Amino acid sequence: MSFQTKSVNSGTEPVTLAEAKAALKVDYSTEDDYITSLITSARAFAERFCNRSLIAKTITYFNDEQSTSYLLPYPEHSAINTVKINDVTTTDFTQTGLVQFSVNLDLVQTLSDFTIEVAYTTTGNLPDGMKPILLKIIADMYENRNNQELSPTAMAQLLPYKVYR
Repeated sequence: MSFQTKSVNSGTEPVTLAEAKAALKVDYSTEDDYITSLITSARAFAERFCNRSLIAKTITYFNDEQSTSYLLPYPEHSAINTVKINDVTTTDFTQTGLVQFSVNLDLVQTLSDFTIEVAYTTTGNLPDGMKPILLKIIADMYENRNNQELSPTAMAQLLPYKVYR
């Protein structure tokens, strides 16, 4: 399986409905729900592409491969809430990193059946300069409703914000 994550958003979207409507030059409310969904979709796309969290959230990381160190995805991280090994909560770990944590374990023996679950929170910091790119992605989605392709320009603009593992 390697690793999987699930998350629960607790922060607000980095682009407001008013900002998106102004960028799209929409001055009526009949498409507010649709534009709101585009804001969420654009942010989620940028998070997946850049491997970083753009809004505050709680993430649960699951892994069934035994190691002594696990680099937690989607920085910037603010706190590790719990670590469970084989469904047993432990404090035998160290948290390292400034904005991206890794969990380092002192495992003495190899376990035949192993799972780790780490619940942690992210800050949801939006890097300077990223909001116009999100607005561009929202505009691409709005203008090309039947086409799921995003412009190569928008994706190229996201590259400087990508976190490499």
